Amino acid sequence: MPAYDPFKPIHLQHPHARLRASVIPFGLTIQSLTLDSADGGEQQTDLIVAPQNPKDHLDAGRNFFGPVIGRFANRLPAGNLKLDLADGQRLNVDVPEFSAGGVSLHGGPAPASLSSPDSIEQKGPFDRAIWQHVADADSQLFFNSGYTSQPGAESPASSAIFAIESPHGDNGYPGRLRVEVLVAVLPASAATEGETRSPLLGTSEGSFLIRYRAKILDDVAATPLNLTQHWGFNLSSSSTKPEARSEQGRIDKHIVQLYPVDPAKGVKRLGLDAKMIADGTVIDLSKPDDEGQRHDWDAPDGKVIDHGRLSSGYDHFYVWGPAGGLASSDAADLCHERARRMRVTSDTTGISLTFHSNQAGTQIYCTEGQPPAPAPADKSGGEMKYVHRRNVEGEGKLGNGQRSAIMIEFGAPHCGFLHSSLEQWGGGASLLKKGEVYDNWVTCQAWQK
Repeated sequence: MPAYDPFKPIHLQHPHARLRASVIPFGLTIQSLTLDSADGGEQQTDLIVAPQNPKDHLDAGRNFFGPVIGRFANRLPAGNLKLDLADGQRLNVDVPEFSAGGVSLHGGPAPASLSSPDSIEQKGPFDRAIWQHVADADSQLFFNSGYTSQPGAESPASSAIFAIESPHGDNGYPGRLRVEVLVAVLPASAATEGETRSPLLGTSEGSFLIRYRAKILDDVAATPLNLTQHWGFNLSSSSTKPEARSEQGRIDKHIVQLYPVDPAKGVKRLGLDAKMIADGTVIDLSKPDDEGQRHDWDAPDGKVIDHGRLSSGYDHFYVWGPAGGLASSDAADLCHERARRMRVTSDTTGISLTFHSNQAGTQIYCTEGQPPAPAPADKSGGEMKYVHRRNVEGEGKLGNGQRSAIMIEFGAPHCGFLHSSLEQWGGGASLLKKGEVYDNWVTCQAWQK
């Protein structure tokens, strides 16, 4: 292994949070979010679904359990995409096919070989990049953020900054990009007025922040950019409670609720064509899809994942639009009511997660593309975490199967730069222009009854 091991977890914790995190530089993958027991016992709950061995993120296929996605998240039509900019220039984006005919998924195909683990320049989609852990003094985009980043520190810190530079033309995208990501465990707080208890949610145990920034380094006028974290959650699979056994490691009984920016506009679902590429339309959540499957996540109490679910399951993007006036400084408490966009709850464990973001929407994907349980490890992205095995029946090495996780992917509407009709929902055309700084964030706040 090189001196910089891209599969060695970097641990993050805060003295005033029961929530802890670990990330690996390969793909800047969230490997774990663990929650200490509310009663002070030794039991920990691991909320993140991923393989037990971090190296399986590379060796066991591209299953997207926890990495950064870029340059452009979700599905685009493969091929040459010509865009006319406002200043009269024409932008050529030539995205290669990956995952299905005519489709370029999650930044396109992986490179034939990984870039050097010690190089800031990384080729290929961002989930295949080896992100450099940089000191805050060396950061170009977070250097005055107030967060520290100390590569090589012996004891866990509460924050870290990672960076790559993506070369011009890589996987068809124009412009050399500098991309930096800040990850941090934040102390317990609440979404309203600094309270740390909620009648619905229980006690706030801390938050995990992911903040993305990027800028164009060369003379290209603009480039499409839409970053997300493809992390998957299960709030009951590592529980020792007897009730959790009946769930068999699935998220079917989890409750999901989406919160609109403007109640008058509500939350919409992106219309998709036969290849699951956005067609430029949005659909009310009150309307079932063509198969009759329900999408009413904005109901007053949310929706149980399994209620109204059909065999095809969920792999859809939901959009609430941009929220103006949100706090944007690094020091601001980002977990406030106006930025709350989503809740996930397990009544079985009493654990809830609330997500706050300045992003315009989120993909919800319930891993229907994974093999049915019991899923063989060699066909499902590697062996599941041992702590998640306790409630799953089956023999031998098992992997993460269908509905083992709810993937939550905050970002802009996919194909936003191809459909002017989506600009009002995305807050723009998902184009980063020369001289601008891309700046988007999401926090995951943990609660426990």
